Amino acid sequence: SPAQVEGDGHKEKRVSGGKNRSTRYYYVIGGTSFQISHSAYTALIDGLDYRVFYLPNTKRLLSIEPITLS
Repeated sequence: SPAQVEGDGHKEKRVSGGKNRSTRYYYVIGGTSFQISHSAYTALIDGLDYRVFYLPNTKRLLSIEPITLS
């Protein structure tokens, strides 16, 4: 069953060196790093509080939603 983490997050872009350079995009929340697509990277906002549902074994992100604090 999916796991859940909440908190403020930040975006990370990691570029691997070498001749075949590749860029991977991540969103880090609660100390857990999730690989995301470039479009998700563009859409997410640094420092906003999010709730993330993911598969614990693979860290595959299932859904991410902003948390509105009232």
